[in-house]
Amino acid sequence: MSGRLDRTSDMSDYTSDHSNHTGELTTSVPDGVLQPLSRHRVMAALETLGYAYTVDRDRRVSGDWGTATFGFDISGPDECFFSVRGYWDRYLPAERYADMLEHANNWNNGHYMPMAAVVSDPDGDLHFVTDYAVDYGYGATDEQICRHIERALSPAGTFFEELDDLFPDSVHL
Repeated sequence: MSGRLDRTSDMSDYTSDHSNHTGELTTSVPDGVLQPLSRHRVMAALETLGYAYTVDRDRRVSGDWGTATFGFDISGPDECFFSVRGYWDRYLPAERYADMLEHANNWNNGHYMPMAAVVSDPDGDLHFVTDYAVDYGYGATDEQICRHIERALSPAGTFFEELDDLFPDSVHL
């Protein structure tokens, strides 16, 4: 045997469990209908989950949870990217960058989501942020949007609660 694939072989030997002989998908799909992402659907999901939120004059949706503010952003050329970004309501001076970066890296190494990072504001003060983003280019069900929000808020909340103990010298905004 030469190790080369015989491209003329009968492909029927390679059928998938995910289709039948008529080419129709036979796998299960999520309950609900995939619909384009929208700010109104995100707000409806927050209401379904019982979360209070605000909408500013630029129509950005956000909410305060414990020691952080979370923004619910829709972006991208087709407005298909949904991101839940958390901002710790405290900051530290630039001298603490190495400590903060180490903690963010430790979090990222031990947790799949959300991603944690350290950002600098125009004054040079440092802030922790979290981000959990998904591409809903093919649409999303209402259940998927609710699950996305909950899966972003819960672990990010844990991350931000840890920060209060780890950085007692932080300054409240």
